[in-house]
Amino acid sequence: MATVDEMIEILMAYKAGKKIQYQSSDRVWIDCSGAPFPLGQTRDPKYRVKPEPRSVWVNEHPGGSVVHLSKEMADKYSGGSLRTVRYVESPE
Repeated sequence: MATVDEMIEILMAYKAGKKIQYQSSDRVWIDCSGAPFPLGQTRDPKYRVKPEPRSVWVNEHPGGSVVHLSKEMADKYSGGSLRTVRYVESPE
């Protein structure tokens, strides 16, 4: 069972428009639809804010590639790069 602080964090994220998920009995994370907490779905429900896919930007240079965690950093250090590519983590 989640702590009060964890539940507050989830409720605040829900209020801000973020997606909420619960863990099914077979340990799969499922998007909540409608009300944020489908009570009775599992004996000891676990909830989380649905993770956002991570992105990285890669500057490809003649001598190799450099990975950046933001577009701003990729742009800042793109001097001489052949191209900049964004990779986005696929959803679960």
